[in-house]
Amino acid sequence: MDVKGRLREPMQGCFSYDILCNQRYEEAFQYLPYCTPERNDYIIDGDDDEDNDGMQSDLVRLILNLAFLPEDKAKNFRFDPVTYKALKKPMSKDARASIARRKDEAIEDEIKHRMETNIATALFNRS
Repeated sequence: MDVKGRLREPMQGCFSYDILCNQRYEEAFQYLPYCTPERNDYIIDGDDDEDNDGMQSDLVRLILNLAFLPEDKAKNFRFDPVTYKALKKPMSKDARASIARRKDEAIEDEIKHRMETNIATALFNRS
């Protein structure tokens, strides 16, 4: 139990959790997903550069994921338009393929874990 007397249970059965998929957090952080049609039309920022309107929303995701960067990269990360534009450069085909492979491996691991859990549960329930 935690200090307030609530049960503390770890999240299980989920190989990743994206807090911004929860609409409450999306609204609380004033986050507009990249896939929102005409997203920049909804974002008002304080400058005349129309190319960086999505920056404030993208920074929300970057900040939430900052903890997963290697410490040296996190400490040296700069929150400025130059860094933002560099991050927006298109990825190479090799980089996209590498990410896709890692996602596929993570999904395969999750399926394997669920199958093992289901088998163990079925065996336990037979006893």
